[in-house]
Amino acid sequence: MGLCGVLVFVKVPDALKDNAGTEALNPEGLMQRAVKTIKDACPDMLVMTDVALDPYSSYGHDGIVEDQKFSMTRP
Repeated sequence: MGLCGVLVFVKVPDALKDNAGTEALNPEGLMQRAVKTIKDACPDMLVMTDVALDPYSSYGHDGIVEDQKFSMTRP
């Protein structure tokens, strides 16, 4: 097909979401498995991912919500 790169976005089940987005660090998570599968099938493929925290966060933010305040750092 002539593709040389793909951009992958993750959809995390609500049951795996938390305020700290810990599923993002799971080596067997959906994003990690998807990148590995793509690279195994097409080693020269450029794989880009959305590394924002919001898909993994129970609050849907790119940071941590603590005491009703938003922060970009982990507690």
